[in-house]
Amino acid sequence: MQLFDRDQARRPVLTEAGGAVLSEARSVSVGVDNLRAKVKGLLDGLEAQIVLAVDVMLPIARLVGAMQAFEATFRQ
Repeated sequence: MQLFDRDQARRPVLTEAGGAVLSEARSVSVGVDNLRAKVKGLLDGLEAQIVLAVDVMLPIARLVGAMQAFEATFRQ
């Protein structure tokens, strides 16, 4: 399968198939990065899962602020 067209331009250009393969390769790369981050977090003692119960009386702005702070601290 030809992934690059080397005849039309000075520099190789992706064919349609090449673009499709590149898209999948990027997805795999992101998946591998996420897996590495997950394993590192587990090795560092982070919990694999967190369960959150929220009372209806909690102001939504406060909940959103807490979730944003959590994400900023524990982003993977």
